[in-house]
Amino acid sequence: MIADVIHDFDSHLDSGHVWLVELELECGDEEEKSWINVDTYVIAGDQNLAQYIAHTIYPDPLSLSIGDRPVTREEYVSRRDRS
Repeated sequence: MIADVIHDFDSHLDSGHVWLVELELECGDEEEKSWINVDTYVIAGDQNLAQYIAHTIYPDPLSLSIGDRPVTREEYVSRRDRS
């Protein structure tokens, strides 16, 4: 059986359904607590759903930041090429 419609990351990116979520997470043990910064892309229909998904994946972030608009292809390529 062949799928009638295929949605890959690129199609979600072009449709405006990709949100960049920046999180600060606590790590380490009780004696040596520290934190890490995590940037993740969430596929969602709107900002509220993207935030809900991020909170579901990372239930206790120290901080969570999400943009006011979806990520554009140019922004995604620019961030990807920095590393």
